[in-house]
Amino acid sequence: MTGKRDTQNRIDPVTFEVLRHRIWAINDEQAMVAARVSGSPVVYETFDFNLGILTPEGRGVYTGVYIAHHAIPLEQVVSSVMKKFLGDINPGDMFYTNDPWCGALHANDGALASPVFWEDEIVCWTAIVMHDVDVGGPVPGSFVVGARECLGEAPLYPPIRLVKNDDIQEDFYEVLKRNCRSPEVNDLNMKARISSQIMARQRLHELIREYGKDTFVNVLQQIIHHTKVVLEDRLRQIPDGTWYEHGYLDHDGISDKVYTILLKLKKKGSKLLFDFTGTDPQADGSVNCTVSGLSGGVLAPLMSMLCYDLPWSTGALNEIVDIKAEEGTINNAKFPAACSMASIQGAFATQNVASNAIAKMLCCSSVYKEEAQACWAPYWNGPGTSGLNQRGQFFVGAMAEGGGGGGGARTFRDGIDCGGMIHSLCAAIPNVETNEYLQPVIELYRRYCPDTCGHGRWRGGSGLEYAYTTMGIEDPITIRMVVCGVSLPGAQGLLGGYPPSINANVVLRDTNINELLKSGIIPSSMEEIESSAKEILPAKTLTQFFPGDVHIGIVSGGSGYGDPLKRDPERVCLDVARNKVTSRITRDIYGVVLRAGGKTVNRQRTEKLRERIIAERKRNSQNPLKKIKRGKELDLKTLKYLHPVSNFMESRSATGAGEGVIHCSSCGRPICPATGNIREYLARSNPFTIDYFSTVNRLCPEPTAFLFEYYCPSCSSLLSTDVVLKKETRTLWPEFELKD
Repeated sequence: MTGKRDTQNRIDPVTFEVLRHRIWAINDEQAMVAARVSGSPVVYETFDFNLGILTPEGRGVYTGVYIAHHAIPLEQVVSSVMKKFLGDINPGDMFYTNDPWCGALHANDGALASPVFWEDEIVCWTAIVMHDVDVGGPVPGSFVVGARECLGEAPLYPPIRLVKNDDIQEDFYEVLKRNCRSPEVNDLNMKARISSQIMARQRLHELIREYGKDTFVNVLQQIIHHTKVVLEDRLRQIPDGTWYEHGYLDHDGISDKVYTILLKLKKKGSKLLFDFTGTDPQADGSVNCTVSGLSGGVLAPLMSMLCYDLPWSTGALNEIVDIKAEEGTINNAKFPAACSMASIQGAFATQNVASNAIAKMLCCSSVYKEEAQACWAPYWNGPGTSGLNQRGQFFVGAMAEGGGGGGGARTFRDGIDCGGMIHSLCAAIPNVETNEYLQPVIELYRRYCPDTCGHGRWRGGSGLEYAYTTMGIEDPITIRMVVCGVSLPGAQGLLGGYPPSINANVVLRDTNINELLKSGIIPSSMEEIESSAKEILPAKTLTQFFPGDVHIGIVSGGSGYGDPLKRDPERVCLDVARNKVTSRITRDIYGVVLRAGGKTVNRQRTEKLRERIIAERKRNSQNPLKKIKRGKELDLKTLKYLHPVSNFMESRSATGAGEGVIHCSSCGRPICPATGNIREYLARSNPFTIDYFSTVNRLCPEPTAFLFEYYCPSCSSLLSTDVVLKKETRTLWPEFELKD
């Protein structure tokens, strides 16, 4: 049987729908095979892997629903293979690389790419990336605190033919196993990669036998074309303009230096340009990422927000999206930059700014405003562990609770509490029992952590707080912290919303935890544990963790959206009852007064408190740097509504002519030209210390940033917030420029 074609050599719609879902299902099935064969909980429980199907030329057709950062650079992996082995690629070959300059995120993320042949012709590629818990180098876990170049990290392997004629090439395979501390687990991971590729090839061959080679190859191209056409149509429904965002990456593993990521997102017609010009040069330490992390950080939030019902086809997105980043910067590092932390540092920093910029763009569309999401928990916060376990064996592990951050706020609802990461629909944190079996630890509690969310009209999701101690050992183990967002929040709020809290890690030394457990008391907070010392850990460090110590990790939540004073007081009351928000934040940020017992809202006192906060905003803010010219042509009654800028701002223009003018939706006041930097036209607060909006931020070891608020000059509605370094307090980073 072969699919029917129309006069333009396209597959008929019914056949196309059947085949695109069959191929989609095959991609999902190879993921399930990989997860079930793997012996690593990093893969089979937290799903730190991904895979894809690509065209014969290496254009991405499908990526899986797991860590998008892994699958987005698979085009680069396949391109590297084809370039190196041109004319020498044969049926049954599989090629391995963990080189960040060949498509891997960092050395731990080994990629295996396999050509699928039919009648001596490559008809597609399949590929998979998995995170291995250790791949060698001077530090267990291979995230190398202190490295200054990749040559001081784990070994890197450019594309190597690992499998020939479906047989593993044992000489190279032995090299891989020899250069790691977890050979048994890594061996199972590699067998899982190979098994998934063989299964996918078998399923694709079955499909080709049924529908024919030409139909199959054409469907791959048509899937890319279909995704491209739909996405271009969506982009055309969004006003042209430029949106800006900036963010920070703190501590490079050598010193607590803060690096700045700058982004200018420009949309024109159906094309997007992500311009990172001005981003800081690559770091001395291991936080850099290469083009692989750069592309993953850009395309992952775009997939989540605009391709929600489309194939996640990198082949389509790469025809629409251009990325500009100067070589030698922190998210486009040159060899031999240290990049062992790239997957959770440089790539995440890129994603954080891309995510908020994309959300700002979507907020300007009446059609797609509800698809906007504020930045999700900006950085991973889970330590690596190593040492002798309860069975006297050397182990390398990780507390993967770091993926339990909160989701970003939407334009119509709160973010998901402990929702995970925007670039993975299926990532999860591991079972407690798995952690306790594979590592000499006992977990004391996991809970939503109050005040981790970014506040707003709609708040971000709450982040996770977790605690554990050692169990069954007499000697200390090593914990390895490779975190960002510790000395300042890792993300910005969205259009008047607040940023989330920092990440924080506290070790309580020489505690009474064993006495508590023996007496049947399981603590549920830091305050319930007595200790001789409280040590706040820096972002990057190696520290000894002794029996009787307790580590408490706090993972930040998601960013908020809109002015918190516009939040329904009943929602705030419910947040307090569920321990998502503390009483001080309830009063100072949300302006809500609860009755005695904290279960109901005092409406009258809440209204008066909110009026007082508005008055304080007016009294304590600086006048705008610029004022828009007022005239008859700006009379609201004579202006034509163009589109929203958020729920709280809108663009209007003189009927039939004139550039758009941004107005406050609350009071109707014209604020600035659409092409102006709105922050120059808003009243600006004096700087707030970061503990103003989160009690968690009191754990910041050395705060390096301030928060500024920007208000409507007329009604003092909060329209923008900005976290900036203390040395940048005179800088007015722009938000957007719209061309209506």
